[in-house]
Amino acid sequence: MRIIISAILCLLQYLNLLNVSCNELRPSKCPYCGYKELWIHGHYERKSDRESTKKNNLNPIPILRFFCHQCKRTCSVLPECIPPRRWYLWKIQQQVFEKMLEGTPVKEINETGGPSRWTIRRWMGGLHSKFTEWSSVLRSGFSWLGYESDFSLFWQNCFKELSLSQVMLFLNNEGVIIP
Repeated sequence: MRIIISAILCLLQYLNLLNVSCNELRPSKCPYCGYKELWIHGHYERKSDRESTKKNNLNPIPILRFFCHQCKRTCSVLPECIPPRRWYLWKIQQQVFEKMLEGTPVKEINETGGPSRWTIRRWMGGLHSKFTEWSSVLRSGFSWLGYESDFSLFWQNCFKELSLSQVMLFLNNEGVIIP
């Protein structure tokens, strides 16, 4: 399970919090052994800002790492807006999903400056392949989602109330592996 910090919805908010206090981002315990005192252990950089122009670009984004003295392992924390192991923010992925669910062709989404057609198809394939597992967990937490079994209608209803980052945060907190 990844450590995701909720309520950090944009990169600028995250960078401002880093400048004010890194300690607010420190996990309360080690995710591996539960030890309660983690040390700041540097950072690694992510290029998560894919929307801004070169002049206003926020990259690179530092992702803090923490070291557990007890088990000798490191962990990192991600703000809610940055997905693990993906280039594009949850916000951009949600925009793509919403357009796809409305029936917009992949080529048209790509031509408006979005991700590549291959990336869009891969994202949709992943959403389809995890639908049964994820929808079951989401229905257990959000009863209002229990009325829809159709893939497209389920996600359209879900995105009316929740952002994709909130969905992934909830799934992560429930122990589900997220992309």
